[in-house]
Amino acid sequence: MPTLPVGYPRGDGHAARRPLRDTPVSGEFHWWLIIVGILAGGALTWLVMAESTRRDSEIGERELDAEAGWIAGAVDDPLVDAEVAARVLRAHRRYLGFPPPDALVAPDELVALEREHAATGDPVGLPREGLDRR
Repeated sequence: MPTLPVGYPRGDGHAARRPLRDTPVSGEFHWWLIIVGILAGGALTWLVMAESTRRDSEIGERELDAEAGWIAGAVDDPLVDAEVAARVLRAHRRYLGFPPPDALVAPDELVALEREHAATGDPVGLPREGLDRR
């Protein structure tokens, strides 16, 4: 069948139509689909990769007591009961409220550093090689 110009009536009484792929609107629509697809893919990736862990500041006092009971049961040690675990959790919450330390010191070195500080009167109380320089 020969190709008829657009708008010329075919044998069945209908006018010939231009194929959809040749219209400029179709190209713009494809770009719009690409942009929407990229945005939807980015949003989905963010939802999957987002950090959903809870922070200590989100845990209320009632939940802290429930967490302490869970820790006491999970540790399964007679020395750790819910009251001890709650005190540790509250101490940890206070610790997180402090500014970050200038230097990290092992707990067994603290006594020696305190003695050295008392003997020398050094206001810092840390040896020069113990400082964490950034």
